[in-house]
Amino acid sequence: MKHIIIIGSGHSAITLVRELRAHGKALKISLLTQDSGDLYYKPNLSKAISMNKAPLDLIMKKREVLEQEHDVKIIHQVQVEAIETDQRCVRYRDSNSAVNELIFDELVLATGASPMNLELTDSPRCVSVNNLAEYEMFRAELQKLDKSTSRIAIIGAGFVGIEFASDLCNNGFQVDVIDTASWPLSRSVPEQLGEHIMNAFPKEQVQWHMEQKVGDVQDDGDQLLLELDTGTVIRADLILSAVGL
Repeated sequence: MKHIIIIGSGHSAITLVRELRAHGKALKISLLTQDSGDLYYKPNLSKAISMNKAPLDLIMKKREVLEQEHDVKIIHQVQVEAIETDQRCVRYRDSNSAVNELIFDELVLATGASPMNLELTDSPRCVSVNNLAEYEMFRAELQKLDKSTSRIAIIGAGFVGIEFASDLCNNGFQVDVIDTASWPLSRSVPEQLGEHIMNAFPKEQVQWHMEQKVGDVQDDGDQLLLELDTGTVIRADLILSAVGL
């Protein structure tokens, strides 16, 4: 029986599994993922707080259901370490650090994109949210904070950064948005619309730091200090990096 391995578990991977199974019942399909293997809608991650959704609430189908529906083996929470094309072999490390191998007839890479790392600090209070596990960690950090006194710094004023700013603002947090562009969503909308977006946020909750860049981040006990290239220093309880993929 022909064996197809798919590396990744996002929208592309699951859609491919559905299509393969619809056109070929006599196939062995294995899916390798570093995530849980559960199906969820990634755009909801940046608005889940306002939706009052816990991580489990965002799951549309559990891994076990997907396996049964599509006759696919989902090998979850693993890290692929090597692809041996001559031997048609994938080597991966599981959650117990054991190294395993799978032989394939066809191999598909559907890993998606990873967030850019600004490498400003290794503090666990500087996060990016690109999957369900990262949203769970982000939400857990937020729940430690007092909304009335806490500030969240968002680096990046693209779609994800603006959605998170709106989500956090709607939940009572103070927000600082930092971006090197002159207005939010600068790659997608004209300046006039960008200004309308900024004006739509409550001025008492959101501070905009446009045409500025984070030069350094220092840990100051309970807070992180972000020093901008203009000399401005922002105190934040949590930093969310949303600078792109």
